[in-house]
Amino acid sequence: MTNVLLHLPPEVVADAELPYEGLRDTNGITLALDGINVAASIVTLATLRLNARNLARAIRNWRLKSPPGRRMTLTVRGEGVELHLDLPPNVSVGDLLEQLQPLVNGNPGES
Repeated sequence: MTNVLLHLPPEVVADAELPYEGLRDTNGITLALDGINVAASIVTLATLRLNARNLARAIRNWRLKSPPGRRMTLTVRGEGVELHLDLPPNVSVGDLLEQLQPLVNGNPGES
């Protein structure tokens, strides 16, 4: 089972309503907003896949409230995945889901 370590603002995790999966081995995939004060949570990749739309919506809502002039990047790293997603102020849920396809539909690092 692959775990995903989320380094996201607490309001994103709360808004996405991701079920807390408890602390397990943190090896696996890291999903982080670069340069932002974050809270760490761990979910399984399967949980993330089931809740991808909610997560994308929560990131978009959070980004809409953030300063528009600041460049933000969502980074996803792990075995079999390396993504760097620019988050423009008007990022859409569809754009986020499309860019996260290798994680959501792929099979990175699953054991």
